Amino acid sequence: MKYFVFIFSILWIAFSCTKDQSEIVYGNYPKEVGKIITTKCANKGCHDDNSYRAAGSLNLSTWNKLFEGSPIGSVVIGERSDLSSLCYFINANDEGNRLDPLLPSVKPFMPFNQNALSYSEYSLIKEWIDKGALNANGEKRFKTESIKEKYYVVNQGCDEVCVMDAKTGLPYKYVKVGIDPNSIESPHMVRVSPDGKYWYVCFLGSSAGTSIFQKFDATTDEFIANCVLKDNGISILGTWNVFAIHPNGKEACVADFSPNGYLVRVNLETMETIKTYKAQSGVHGVTYNQFGDTLYAMELYASRITRIFINEPGEFDLFDLPGSANQAPHEIVFRP
Repeated sequence: MKYFVFIFSILWIAFSCTKDQSEIVYGNYPKEVGKIITTKCANKGCHDDNSYRAAGSLNLSTWNKLFEGSPIGSVVIGERSDLSSLCYFINANDEGNRLDPLLPSVKPFMPFNQNALSYSEYSLIKEWIDKGALNANGEKRFKTESIKEKYYVVNQGCDEVCVMDAKTGLPYKYVKVGIDPNSIESPHMVRVSPDGKYWYVCFLGSSAGTSIFQKFDATTDEFIANCVLKDNGISILGTWNVFAIHPNGKEACVADFSPNGYLVRVNLETMETIKTYKAQSGVHGVTYNQFGDTLYAMELYASRITRIFINEPGEFDLFDLPGSANQAPHEIVFRP
């Protein structure tokens, strides 16, 4: 009996050790990605817990710490290796040539003073990022479900809206906006609906003969609908620089900055034009009053304010600003 217990104990210990080895968790990264990052990047003297402050203050020892970024921001953007600077620093072989010609290669090449990653190692990390940069349990780092947990930054030079984590201030997602992948349409303003359920964006540029206003889901950040901005059923090729959302969240007014431009009221539920008004000059600032029955627009070059009574079709008046004709009113806001 003692002999049997002894043999059983030895087998149990051996089995336990083997099991532990097979279940090594590399900083909560997926196994193959974690092997590379924790052994070649987060090693002694580099991006580990003890040394990261001397390595750009970027700690790569765990998946969570990776997403804390560095003082210059995020290094990984889920589903966007093209915007993840981590890829730029490892995108070189031992001779300094790019592993991926489609992405930048930035010095100092990493791992620093060590052999470069192989093409297969680099590709594994890049593919992991493009699939969402999930952890060992298949979870995303940022799982925001409320507009209170994030904010939006519009980037007119690249037709992207960046989603920022409100707690850390770090970007974690980029949303492609516009309708033409072959031209820059220059998104210029982004606003969230009063109930926090949607966000909208307007564009300075026009594409394919169409001026659009776009609606997105503020929980998932997925595209919902386009509104083609029209006058008498015809698309207006305007410079749509700003817009205001009605206090009830059911309509918006989009302003055209062009000389002799337009103001277009949009039904935000159907994403159809409600009514179009002809402005006298480039409109920049636009807002509804607190009751939502009056619309105000700043005519920059004419130095005046247009007031529209939206419940009385065709009713509006103009206010010239006293003094110089060069005052160029630019924005308007009501005191709460």
